[in-house]
Amino acid sequence: MIPRAYGHAEHLGRLSTGSVEERHVLGFRIVNGRHTAQRVEDSKNENVMEKFELNVDGQGRGELALLVDGIKAGKMDVFIRGSVLTVYHTEVDQMHEGKGYAKQLLGELVRQARARELKIKPLCPYVHAQFTRHPDLYNDIWLKEQ
Repeated sequence: MIPRAYGHAEHLGRLSTGSVEERHVLGFRIVNGRHTAQRVEDSKNENVMEKFELNVDGQGRGELALLVDGIKAGKMDVFIRGSVLTVYHTEVDQMHEGKGYAKQLLGELVRQARARELKIKPLCPYVHAQFTRHPDLYNDIWLKEQ
């Protein structure tokens, strides 16, 4: 689960090397105050390496990025407060359009939310449309407006 109050989370490890401080908190790698969770995705094309990074600052603002061979191919802008993950925007680089990367980003966002017991508030039109089309896949994490 993502720490609700970042300053009060239990530190699971800490490494300081010169001016770079690294520590691990509840599944996030924190380097110089930035929270990061990384996961490498098995690609259908064995020559392509895909990696997801969830970067969140101390105020809860951040992005879920999809890196393809080390280059950002797409991202989702997010905000995390308490047990709510708000997603505002999904974007895929023009060079990578049509490869299913928006769907992969959504899949990773959902995986991250479930792993951390978060509810997703889908303000992004793409995410909201997917939640609306497939409520059976997302009802457990969908924070619906009332």
